[in-house]
Amino acid sequence: MKTIKILATVLIFICNVAFAQTNEDAKALVKEAVQLNDQGKYAEAIEKYNQALKIDPGNSYADFELAYTLFVSGKGTDGIPYLQKVIASNTSLTAGAYDLLGTIYDKDNQKDKAIEAYNAGIKANPGYQRLYYNLGIVYSRYKQYAEAEKCAIEAIKLDPKHASSQRMYALVTFHQNKRVPALLGFCSFILLEPNTARSTEAYNNIQHIL
Repeated sequence: MKTIKILATVLIFICNVAFAQTNEDAKALVKEAVQLNDQGKYAEAIEKYNQALKIDPGNSYADFELAYTLFVSGKGTDGIPYLQKVIASNTSLTAGAYDLLGTIYDKDNQKDKAIEAYNAGIKANPGYQRLYYNLGIVYSRYKQYAEAEKCAIEAIKLDPKHASSQRMYALVTFHQNKRVPALLGFCSFILLEPNTARSTEAYNNIQHIL
């Protein structure tokens, strides 16, 4: 009986060591893939991510990064199943997965699905600032300025120093002829981003308001 217990313990130990080694192999492949992605070597990065997922199919980080690489390489819709896996796993990557999913749908001109993804992400993580910002961008693009304004306000509450959110707030209030809020928004934006083409545009808008 003791011999059986010892053998079982040894077997469990060996399995744990093998599992740990497998995870480390997958992590190493993902690390290599991220570096390749940063170098613009997308095909090579995608191959590494797929190798990592063969070793560790439950690696949410590999799924997320693979989806991102597919997106930046112009194959965003191919990344949707990987993002759905990340969302189903309900990890710290969930909000980012919803954000990227919304961006993919938006770029593919699927407005309703983009809005649905961003709103689902906000429901899952109300503190994720970029979800509000990107949702506002979608609303703004389709001239739904009142909805975009609400998103901009929430984005600014979460990150007052995010220049693009300040700019979006200024522009969508400007389009609604809300001159005082627009003026304040443009001024806030210029304080955060004083020396760019966007700040020159904002200055011209201020001149127009005044």
